Amino acid sequence: MGTKVIFVRVGQEPKHTDFTVHENIIRLSSPFFDEVLSREWRGPQEWIVRLPDCNAHTFHIYNQWLYTDQLHIKPQVGHTLLNDGQWEWDNLVKGYLLGEYLQDIDFKDTLMDAMIDWGHYAAREYSNVPPRSAVEVYRYTQDSSPLRKIVLDITCYRLLNSFPILVSDFHSPQDFFTSVLDTIAERHRTCQAICPSFADKKYCLYHCHGDRVCYKDKDMLSQQEAGNDMLNSVRETP
Repeated sequence: MGTKVIFVRVGQEPKHTDFTVHENIIRLSSPFFDEVLSREWRGPQEWIVRLPDCNAHTFHIYNQWLYTDQLHIKPQVGHTLLNDGQWEWDNLVKGYLLGEYLQDIDFKDTLMDAMIDWGHYAAREYSNVPPRSAVEVYRYTQDSSPLRKIVLDITCYRLLNSFPILVSDFHSPQDFFTSVLDTIAERHRTCQAICPSFADKKYCLYHCHGDRVCYKDKDMLSQQEAGNDMLNSVRETP
């Protein structure tokens, strides 16, 4: 892990939140931080990386994930501001957008898997939540973004299965409305039910890693290597 740490200042000063992170951990995970922290000319003040436009709660989720490989995105006990499903989805979307900014592929893919799972156990009760997030998603992502795809797929799948989604109630981007209508029209044209990849839990089809190793396979390889190291140490013991 190393001992060198940096400070990440999140939010507008003076209402900011400071986080302490081990430099090598965050540089290995985020190309954004690797670039910022690789500048040879940095002095003592450059040990503080400022993210004035980011959200402290969202970065806290990211920081916890860096150290635990776990997403802490469910509401805490006693939380009453939002329904559980909406709170969780909003955290996933904001986390993914932070991952875009930090260029952290494994973090985004981990969040995407959680979104796919959310589509199975929460979308029926909270079917209006994904289309409501389309405004933010389309504002901060490109056309090819997997985040756009999952929002579109969940929305259309729920509409086609008669779940209560009133897309007209939301001020969603025109591109989103057009894609929803095109998908529904295709369903009626072919007279076949459209079963998007998320419904079959084909996780990697929504991932960003491309030809690189999926984070799930990395975890498996790490466990295998740790097991091999332990076995070798036992064999070498006289």
